[in-house]
Amino acid sequence: MSDDAIYMAGLAVLAQYGSEGLTLVRVAKVLGVTPAAVRQRFGSKRGFLVEMARRRAEQTDNRFAAARASFSSPLEAMQAAFVAELDQISDPKQVANAFSAYTDNIDDPEMRAAFASELAAMERHVDELLTEAAACGEITGPVTSELVSTVLAAVEGTMLIWAIVPRGDIKQRIYEAVKVALGRASG
Repeated sequence: MSDDAIYMAGLAVLAQYGSEGLTLVRVAKVLGVTPAAVRQRFGSKRGFLVEMARRRAEQTDNRFAAARASFSSPLEAMQAAFVAELDQISDPKQVANAFSAYTDNIDDPEMRAAFASELAAMERHVDELLTEAAACGEITGPVTSELVSTVLAAVEGTMLIWAIVPRGDIKQRIYEAVKVALGRASG
C-alpha cells in the first residue's frame, strides 16, 4: 500500500461521500485491503484525514512542478496547476464533497494547520509564477500578496460556485476567473 495509492483512494472516497461519509472501511475497499490494515496504519478516521490534509501541501508542490515542466509560460503553468486537480474530481457533487474536508474539520487545530500548509504552498507557487509572468511581460504591475490572494479566491470561489450552479466547463470557468482576477478579461 503506497502513500500515493492511499491518498488517491482517500480522494476518491472523499469525492464520492464527503468528509462525513468517508470511512476507513470505504477507503480499504477502494484499496482492496482489509479495514484493519488501514486502521492499523492511521489509527482512526481523524488520523487518516489529518494525513490526507498534510499530503495536500506535498501534492500541491507536485502539481505545480509538473505544470512548470510542461509549460514555458508562467501563466499557462499556473492555470494548468489549478485545473490539474479536477482530473480526479469533475462533477459538482464531487467538488462540493472535496470542500467538505475543509468545512467539516476547520475547528480541529491539527487539520487547520495542515490546511494552512496547503494554502501557504499555493500562495508560494502563485507568487513565484506571477512574479515570473511579470518579469517576462505576461502581466503588468506589481505582484502583491493581495493579487496572489485575489487569484486564489477567484479559483476557489469559482469551484464553489460551480458546485452549486454548474454552468459551463469548470476548467474553462477557472481560466476565465483567473484572467479577470489579473485584469485580463477575455473579450
